[in-house]
Amino acid sequence: MSNKSPYLINLSVILFLVIYVVSCSKDKKTNSINCGSVTITNSHQVEGYTDEISYSPGDTVNFKIHFLSNSVDIAIYHYGASKNLFQSAANVASSRQDYNFFSYSFGCDWQTSFQFVVPQSAVSRIYSAQVTNSLSELCHISFVVKKNTSSNNEILVMASTNTL
Repeated sequence: MSNKSPYLINLSVILFLVIYVVSCSKDKKTNSINCGSVTITNSHQVEGYTDEISYSPGDTVNFKIHFLSNSVDIAIYHYGASKNLFQSAANVASSRQDYNFFSYSFGCDWQTSFQFVVPQSAVSRIYSAQVTNSLSELCHISFVVKKNTSSNNEILVMASTNTL
């Protein structure tokens, strides 16, 4: 039986993780995060996120999409009383995007795969990009388009979001 205290071992692991996290740096010019070379291979077929949670008309939505197939199709819907197709794009080029060890804390830092400019005519509501690969596997990437004025709104919608 070992004479080492389990608390001492746990403290050394925690100390290593704290030093490693503190050693991460974010380049303000490129907005990239460097936490060393610990990369986790992404084995999901298709998944993604946007660079922001909400947008105003005229803003550019940057989709960060990982997929293992050659290409994906993207259909952007807006939701109200019904689901309506807003815009679509077929055969968007493929890109594998892996994680770093601290993606849960600092973000995935993926490259932009697809951009969408919110038209000035866009209505304030919840939108979702349905991303589908050649195997019909899909993921939904939700975002909000807000009203393009600074006036007070009569209704507040609270949506579940990714947390930092």
